[in-house]
Amino acid sequence: MLIWPRYLGLNAAFGGLVGFRYTLDVWVYRQVAAGGASVMLLLGFSFAGMLLGEIIAARLSDRVSRSLAILASATAFGAWAVLAMLGVVLDAVALLWAAGALFGVGLGLHHASVDAWLDSAMERHRGQGATDLELSTGFLLYNSGYLGAATLAFPLLFGLNWSASLESASAPQLVTAPYFLCLVLTGVVFLLRPAPDGERDVHSARPLSGLALPLREYWAVLAFGRFRLVAAILVGACINLLVQFMDHFAPATLLPGREVGERALSIFSFNLTVVLVMLGLTALLARLWPRQRLSDRARALLLGGFIATALGLMASAIVLGQTPVRASDAVAAPILLGFAQSLLLALLPLTKSWVLEFGVSGLRATALSLLGVSKRLLAIGATLMLGLAGNAAASDPGTSSWLLWVLLCLGGGCIGVLILNATSSARS
Repeated sequence: MLIWPRYLGLNAAFGGLVGFRYTLDVWVYRQVAAGGASVMLLLGFSFAGMLLGEIIAARLSDRVSRSLAILASATAFGAWAVLAMLGVVLDAVALLWAAGALFGVGLGLHHASVDAWLDSAMERHRGQGATDLELSTGFLLYNSGYLGAATLAFPLLFGLNWSASLESASAPQLVTAPYFLCLVLTGVVFLLRPAPDGERDVHSARPLSGLALPLREYWAVLAFGRFRLVAAILVGACINLLVQFMDHFAPATLLPGREVGERALSIFSFNLTVVLVMLGLTALLARLWPRQRLSDRARALLLGGFIATALGLMASAIVLGQTPVRASDAVAAPILLGFAQSLLLALLPLTKSWVLEFGVSGLRATALSLLGVSKRLLAIGATLMLGLAGNAAASDPGTSSWLLWVLLCLGGGCIGVLILNATSSARS
């Protein structure tokens, strides 16, 4: 069956695709737009595509085929790479908007399908679904793929000209090699996708009619999970938005480096820190919870502690990176950001494992889709509010001061929800 190697390979390939996109697209967009349309428009199209992908994935993955959902995700990623190449070559902002939307669709399909496939496959194979350790190990491979892609992104974009200046660059200087490599990675996903037979949990007499908005399935999952599921979704959505803003703005805005080589080194330091800390946290899970999912109390303690620590590290890194007093401050900033991001990233598989507990009647992808839809709606709302606030204040909402306040508010909200959930669980 090769369930485990296939899952790890899929995560590494998808991580590489996402690494190229998050490292390059905001920076590339700013060169093509050249002071025109706000970068928040690009993020808005991406988040809208993610929302659409999550909705499609609920029924496509649960009722039709998880293999087909993963294949559709790879197809959307490939279409993103092609449109992004054309946007760079033709200097066309509209093509980058369309590319961002297609990337979002692919990411939404991936988010709700790959882990749902592992959970159902493991349950059929051994009688128990995927554990927190297994989901975290998959996410470690995802971040390893992200590390390689993110480090190579800018050098490949400039044709391996390591001394090229990022500050004076323009769209005609850029090459499309990173996007060609993304097409290769989509081919890897095509090869590794699971077999299409027998990997559905929910069977329907008319499965292809089930691609509309899955309101009935959403309601079944919500009625089963109630407040615990709502708490898991709120916390997961806030953590995801923290990660999304860091992924979009750290390579383009927050990390130091005026030349391609310097920026690549900063991005490497940032993402290597993520991988190393994720490796340590995976080892911790392997030692303490090797064969079972976390209890509510253990999960709440891990989530709350990691979020609080990450917020402190992010605030320190942003201040050091933007106003360095010593030369070492510029080096410390990406390491602190990477450590903070790794703590937040480590929580994503834990929140998915939490939500998978409420996949009643085999509606695993539906439960993850509900989490994903909440993530995207929060991201769209936050992006819209930031864009409007930035226009009113005549400033760029991607600057460090804006991000700092957003990160602190989101993190504080997560901790508040965790406290309420822990109090409610203790009383019951």
